[in-house]
Amino acid sequence: MMGRLIAAAVITTALLFAIYLPVISAQGDCPGAPPNYLSVGMTAWVMAGQQPNNVRSGAGAGYGVVTKVYASQPFSIIDGPVCADGYRWWLIRDQSGMQGWTADGTGGQRWLEGSSAPGGAVPTPAPVPTTAPVPTTAPAQPVAQQGALRVINESSTNVCGVYVFGPGYAGPTNVLPSSSQPIWPGGTSPDMTVWGGTYDIELRDCASPGGYLTNFDDALIPVGQVTTITFRAAMLPSAPEAVPGYFTVSNESSTPICGVYATLSGMTERSQTNLLGGQTLSPGGMSSSLEVESGSYWDVDIRDCNQVTVGQYTGQYVAPNTAVVLYVFDPEPVINDADGDGLSDEDELWLAQTFNPYYIFDENESVNVYNDVVMLYQVSSTPDIPGCTALLTYIPHFPEDAGDEADLGFGYHVGDNEAVRVCAVHDTARQTWWAYSIVIHRHFDAPAGYVRNGEYMFSGITHGISIDTIYFRDGEHIILYVSKDKHAAYPTSEECEAYHTVPGAPDAWDFEDCGGGAQMYLEVRPELNVGERNDPAFNWGSESGNSFLMSRWPDECFWCAQDFCAGVVSNTCAGSTGGKWWPTYDYDTGSVNFQQNSTIISQVLCGSQYQDVAPEFCPA
Repeated sequence: MMGRLIAAAVITTALLFAIYLPVISAQGDCPGAPPNYLSVGMTAWVMAGQQPNNVRSGAGAGYGVVTKVYASQPFSIIDGPVCADGYRWWLIRDQSGMQGWTADGTGGQRWLEGSSAPGGAVPTPAPVPTTAPVPTTAPAQPVAQQGALRVINESSTNVCGVYVFGPGYAGPTNVLPSSSQPIWPGGTSPDMTVWGGTYDIELRDCASPGGYLTNFDDALIPVGQVTTITFRAAMLPSAPEAVPGYFTVSNESSTPICGVYATLSGMTERSQTNLLGGQTLSPGGMSSSLEVESGSYWDVDIRDCNQVTVGQYTGQYVAPNTAVVLYVFDPEPVINDADGDGLSDEDELWLAQTFNPYYIFDENESVNVYNDVVMLYQVSSTPDIPGCTALLTYIPHFPEDAGDEADLGFGYHVGDNEAVRVCAVHDTARQTWWAYSIVIHRHFDAPAGYVRNGEYMFSGITHGISIDTIYFRDGEHIILYVSKDKHAAYPTSEECEAYHTVPGAPDAWDFEDCGGGAQMYLEVRPELNVGERNDPAFNWGSESGNSFLMSRWPDECFWCAQDFCAGVVSNTCAGSTGGKWWPTYDYDTGSVNFQQNSTIISQVLCGSQYQDVAPEFCPA
């Protein structure tokens, strides 16, 4: 180590004498290179105003760069010159002991200048350059000859280079893996493979190029063992006057910022110093330059005025006299999508409320519709109906079906559930939603479909009744008439009271009665959303989170094959609710009932002016 310090002093002293630049040799020199003014033994440096010179592992442009030398940074010429690739190459060694090959210029432009030793004679002519040697690598050595090196960093400086000088290495070699993080203050390197032997070890910081920190001369690396060296703060060279770096914070969020805390990466104790001081950085504002130590990596914590973290950066390198801009944005909104269909829970609730049917019950309805009816619903974002943005399925659940007045065999049973589907379209041009088609399931008939062809005009024929107009309330809430005790839904009271099971049958066979009773929206609540068939929100009433279902119908399953009995043990119950959600399910075959789904689509779209929307579902 003392030898290096003396060499540095000699080099520095040489700079005090006049620069002497004789033309040493121009005959037999390197083609493409400028006239030669240098020789072995000189102290040289990059000329003022020139870019830094690359220093390579061999004499030629194809060798890797090991470091750079800068203007007015002295180094010693220890060998050369060698002609290669149109340049004249010199083997140099800098003040830290690092060595490599660098070119002295190109064409008529010199990059380097030098000085002879004080009191010395004019240098003798430079030797005639030799041809470039063939690149060589260290001879392969078996694994049995390997040892390992471990570095413990007890300083306050990041270490990015662990350079080995000695036999088996063609020039200084950084053995710290490029994939490894810096050795943080207080950290320990991974074990680095080194050939067994005695070496000089040099540590360098994370500046570009790496700056010299300290060296360990004659370090013994035994074969098959790990040698540990400890880097302490006392080993650091005398630091030049510190050149600061800076952080600048750009507040792109909607939240005022009151705190910026920067901690050296790797330090466990976080900084409590607020770089903003007492400033408040308003939304859209940019802070002044916040000074930090340059040449280091920093972890930055940015906080709002309630000391809540709104931005974090880790491992931010700050170069001297350079400002690093840190941006703070509003966080991405948290999207809750319990059934995973791409529609948020909030959007599904909004759609269900927007298209929730408006029910008109019969004046003689047996069920207490205010207290004993529960509306379950489903919102599907990718239904099998072409043209639908969202398909909404509403199934009101009743405690009983009291039978038909005509006594046609549709007798009493416990539980009742009737499905209504609304195909909702998002009109992007007008930025609005509207009901495109409506499908109503009633009794055991094929579903009744109605397609919109005007503001309130629909086309549909059911049991001989032609429906041209469907009425809405408060926007897109279809008005439905619910038959007395049977709970089938109809868009008009006339269609309801004309319904019978056999078209053309006598009026005495009509058994539906509608109108004159309670009018209401059945409440749509978040916990009544059943989810999707492949991802149900709940199966049993006890799992729903709804107080009515949990207390009155806890053992009813709303995605299962079992009949719906409204909490009563009975042999006469309503059909399963589970098969009615989209896509409908056939529990007899154990699969999605595609035939029924296609029938629904055909019922709605085919035979109308919209049949070209879904030709694949329409019969030829």
